[in-house]
Amino acid sequence: MSQRLLKFNGTHREIGQQIGEQYHAWGKREVWVPQHAEQYIHTQLKVYDSYFPQYLELLEGIALALHIDKDKVFKSYLTGFLHIKNISQCSAFAVKSKSDVLVGRNYDWRESSEEGSALCNYTFSDSSSFNYRGITDMGSWQDDTPLLTHQYVIILEDAWNEKGLYIAMNGSPERDNTIGMATFHAIQAIAEQCTTTEEAIDMLEKIPLNQSKIFTIADKSGSLAVVEKSLQHGNYVRRSNEFIIATNHYNHEALLNLNLSIFEQVPFHATFGRYHYLWYSVLAERNGLNLDRIIDILGKPPTLENWRGHANGDTVTTWVSSINLTNQRYKVVFSPLTKNFNEVLEN
Repeated sequence: MSQRLLKFNGTHREIGQQIGEQYHAWGKREVWVPQHAEQYIHTQLKVYDSYFPQYLELLEGIALALHIDKDKVFKSYLTGFLHIKNISQCSAFAVKSKSDVLVGRNYDWRESSEEGSALCNYTFSDSSSFNYRGITDMGSWQDDTPLLTHQYVIILEDAWNEKGLYIAMNGSPERDNTIGMATFHAIQAIAEQCTTTEEAIDMLEKIPLNQSKIFTIADKSGSLAVVEKSLQHGNYVRRSNEFIIATNHYNHEALLNLNLSIFEQVPFHATFGRYHYLWYSVLAERNGLNLDRIIDILGKPPTLENWRGHANGDTVTTWVSSINLTNQRYKVVFSPLTKNFNEVLEN
């Protein structure tokens, strides 16, 4: 079996044990606990207990497999992401063709995520959650820094479940962080608990998140949406039953003025070019799109990103994915820019 494909089966606790065993095989013997953990852990536990208690059961399984105190694992996984203000790039779209509902996605992040990124299959034995697939970058976050296997953390940047619901997140113009559920844990919670776009929107609006993000959501009925969730300015939703696109700037009229910060940070930022390239591509080929054609569209500039090294922002396309929500077919191209790590998974 490909090392890019990880399969977990059982209850949340059992799946947590399997993840912990995988961590152990990768060399993990300890977990990092940030200095601020004691300050925030009690509030964080309340958030997760209210909105995603299943994740706490999964963490108990990880602690058991690694023979690490449960409270220490909780502090690491529930507070370790606080204060980190790095933002991923990424491009995503969802489209309803004549016969299918399709999504396409480029995940653009650190060069260190190219080697280890993987597709994860979660199958639950107790019917407590929907089965789903998700893709992880193994928790890479520092720029221009290698990621060793013992540092891997399985967090999901996009996911789709057995009911035909898809959700992915992109970075937003705002670099912020606060107390709340990690945005990547919200991806997992929604994949496990929601069946429709409207259910996902409702849940996303209720969960207090730790960062402002842009979420692309679609279901197999053809209900498509982008949720632009700003910590300071609120939640705004764009809907369509034809096609919808998200990159890294806000498109809802209530948030447009916040895009000025993009020009202050990177005057030549590619978010606008990527958005319009996808708009024209999808508009021209909407009814003829398939998984391979979506990979072709996303697998070239400007959506294909190759900004290596600290001076260039260390942002490369880590994977390109296309999914048919109607029939659950998918194709994921990992590390499209590197021969050594390049691999394709499809069903």
